[in-house]
Amino acid sequence: MENESYAMKGGEGPNGYAQNSTWQRDAIEASKEMIHEAIAKNFDPRANVEPSSLIRIADFGCSTGPNTYLAMQNYNRSNRASIPIPGSCCSNARIPAGVPGFFHGRLFPRKTLHFAHSSAALSFLSKIPKEITDRDSSAWNKGRIHHTNAPKEVVDAYANQHKADLESFLDARAQELVDNGLMLLQIPVACDVILESDIDFGEVLELLESCLLEMTKVTSHREIFKMENESYAMKGGEGPNSYAQNSTWQRDAIEASKDMIHEAIAKNFDPRANVEPSSLIRIADFGCSTGPNTYFAVQTIIEAIELQFQSQRLVAQMPEFQVFFNDQVSNDFNTLFKNLPLSRNYFAAGVPGFFHGRLFPRKTLHFAHSSAALSFLSKIPKEITDRGSSAWNKGRIHHTNAPKEVADAYANQYKADLESFLDARAQELVDNGLMLLQIPVACDVILESDVGSGEVLELLESCLLEMTKVGLNSISGTMLIARGCEAVLYVVH
Repeated sequence: MENESYAMKGGEGPNGYAQNSTWQRDAIEASKEMIHEAIAKNFDPRANVEPSSLIRIADFGCSTGPNTYLAMQNYNRSNRASIPIPGSCCSNARIPAGVPGFFHGRLFPRKTLHFAHSSAALSFLSKIPKEITDRDSSAWNKGRIHHTNAPKEVVDAYANQHKADLESFLDARAQELVDNGLMLLQIPVACDVILESDIDFGEVLELLESCLLEMTKVTSHREIFKMENESYAMKGGEGPNSYAQNSTWQRDAIEASKDMIHEAIAKNFDPRANVEPSSLIRIADFGCSTGPNTYFAVQTIIEAIELQFQSQRLVAQMPEFQVFFNDQVSNDFNTLFKNLPLSRNYFAAGVPGFFHGRLFPRKTLHFAHSSAALSFLSKIPKEITDRGSSAWNKGRIHHTNAPKEVADAYANQYKADLESFLDARAQELVDNGLMLLQIPVACDVILESDVGSGEVLELLESCLLEMTKVGLNSISGTMLIARGCEAVLYVVH
């Protein structure tokens, strides 16, 4: 569908949605008891919950928070009161994911949602009715941004657009909700009878209109928000220094592993044994960054799976695909979502979080993939910065020509990180699920041609340290940079 709508103002500054949405929050607070009552009346835990005891809730039009968190907490408390929670301490865990896209169309696989919620978002139209801007139409609104005191034709044009949008929204959710699923929609409405006390509101809109039109005449602006970034996510955006423009090595590694991935899936993936009755396959890419490499990796996996169905003459049973893109909370998911392939054959979701811990419900993933991300450590080994330790690295940002104790400290941290990663995925993968890990490694034998890499690291170190002295940069800890002689693809079955 065509989309001409805009997202709310981001950030946490004084003009952000987060600081200017008290009315929306009040509406959610006011509906709390109605939500509890509706769930108590219509939700049957024995009929609605699948054997895996997993409930999926979607909030459409969530913006940047915090209101969406409150709305979801209302659902959680209602469900907790009515659902018999199994014994596991993690069974009532709330695992979030961000789903980019236009909610007037499909966003989820068929019959996967138990609850669909939307508050104050469905009052926004998907686009301006074309007759509103057509000078030859009786519904032409003369360039105005509202319909106060406008002809009936203008009001009708907006109403018809809202009707079409709502029908599209409901049709999409009808396909996504499980049998007996619930949908709770909170939609602001205008009164049929306008009270005298409300008439001044039209004057407010006219004043707002004049202000906004004046603002459009300004040809330049300055961004007034600047957020500090202390995370370790890759450089966002699409500029010359971004990850997107400086990740050809990573892409080459994925390209080189394409045949291995196809071979691994052909050998280890059985469509008859691996696909659940709902014919949905879930794939997660851990350490996705901002793209575009992650799109290529995911498409390679999907193509290999499709070939398996085709080779076994199961084309009629071809499943839907849902792909989860994971990276740290500070990752530039906006760039990732903006550049999602338009012709993709999967439903996309972003999952923020640290992949050395649990990110998904138990036994929900069919494929776990990671390329060039597991070589990064979760933290600096504490002994590296301890002056009293034999592994103290003297403030250096690499371990070239460092004592054995330094290399051992990094190796032990890497071992602990990899164990944590594998333990988390072991809980999240379905039986017979596959994990494909591409990890850059260093050679046991160093060739003469590789010796120069140490000199490059020492030069880089000296440059960065000089930059910190003039305030151009800051180094908060030790950074490990390693030039691998090859990348190893591990297939875990």
